[in-house]
Amino acid sequence: MISTLISGKNPLMVCAYSSNEPNQIGSNPPTPRVAHAASVVGDFLYLFGGRTTDKVELQDLWKYNFATREWMEIPATSQNIPVGRSYHGMVSVGKKIFVSGGCGADGRRNDLWSFDTETSEWTELSSENAPSPRGGPGVTATDSEIYVVYGFNGTE
Repeated sequence: MISTLISGKNPLMVCAYSSNEPNQIGSNPPTPRVAHAASVVGDFLYLFGGRTTDKVELQDLWKYNFATREWMEIPATSQNIPVGRSYHGMVSVGKKIFVSGGCGADGRRNDLWSFDTETSEWTELSSENAPSPRGGPGVTATDSEIYVVYGFNGTE
């Protein structure tokens, strides 16, 4: 059975393509949002950022436990965290999640952050060789490299 995770005005929903009927699951869901990014590490789905329907950029990080069907907001352990953003890319490699680019309140971004799911700490990585700031990038990875694929930088 193939399932789709849907968020927006509703909490996390799972829609089994075989029946095409969504079932609401999850307690304590995040604020409804659009243009967020999500990635899976082990038995958890991590959701970062996005924007509200009032176009307020969010910088919160949430974890969804597939086994218990519960959401938990992950509090920041320091002031060193990514700014709120939408239309960003996110990928997981091992026990880390990487967030790249997107659109913040101050414009498009080209930064790269890692979040260690074991220590709950954010680290800003060097953006020395990063592409120009862009929204909507595709982000994927191998075991040793992260790839930012396309996106819109405002002039292309």
